Amino acid sequence: MFGCSDCPSLPNLLCIQRLVFRPCDRLHLRLHLCFKSVSLMHTLLLKSVLRSLPGFALLLTLAGCSVPMGPMTDSAGAPPPRAVLTVTDAGISGLTPETGYGPKSIGAALPGFDIETIQTAGENDTQWTYAAFRDGMQMVQIFKGTGGKIGVVHGVGDAVAGPNGERLGMTFAQAHLPRRACRVGKNLWRGMAICKAANTEKVSLVFAISEYKGPFDRLPSSSDLQGATLQRILWTP
Repeated sequence: MFGCSDCPSLPNLLCIQRLVFRPCDRLHLRLHLCFKSVSLMHTLLLKSVLRSLPGFALLLTLAGCSVPMGPMTDSAGAPPPRAVLTVTDAGISGLTPETGYGPKSIGAALPGFDIETIQTAGENDTQWTYAAFRDGMQMVQIFKGTGGKIGVVHGVGDAVAGPNGERLGMTFAQAHLPRRACRVGKNLWRGMAICKAANTEKVSLVFAISEYKGPFDRLPSSSDLQGATLQRILWTP
């Protein structure tokens, strides 16, 4: 849990994964909102929400044939944690196209996870969704689909792996994807690269460049794209 003084710096992808009030405030709230720019965050968050809050801390998140992955380590040289969920075309562990959209159905599909309601940002808008937490850390966000079933699922935890071993925080260069596999994001994901995972039909990878200043109507240059980092792993039923 965060301390009262924690306030990490934020790159251009602003992500409030868990908003935790100080113990003296006797309030604990989980919230997840992502914004592409400081101005968006100021407009949609600071003016309407954060101004009234006495204390807060921010945590950045936003991890067939196999594809060789570059070495994955953190800033201290340690490998990522063991993956507890893997995203494939078939789903994410017990989450499948037939999973009902509700805490009981989602919880039954993900035993050992805590299911909570959060607000989070997709590419085009913010929505109330369900999130699955393990040991207090958010792993996936489940959006509402049609016919009472789940919709797109966002892998947002560092213990989530992609179909080819992709992990959050890895660079585009480490993923060894061709530029043609990507499109530029729009709206709340403006300027990001949304790429089809290799050898899949239903899995996409969202990459962002820290402090990216545009242009936002096209993919970043090849050199900039190589250093973009993986923020989310998406599965679409």
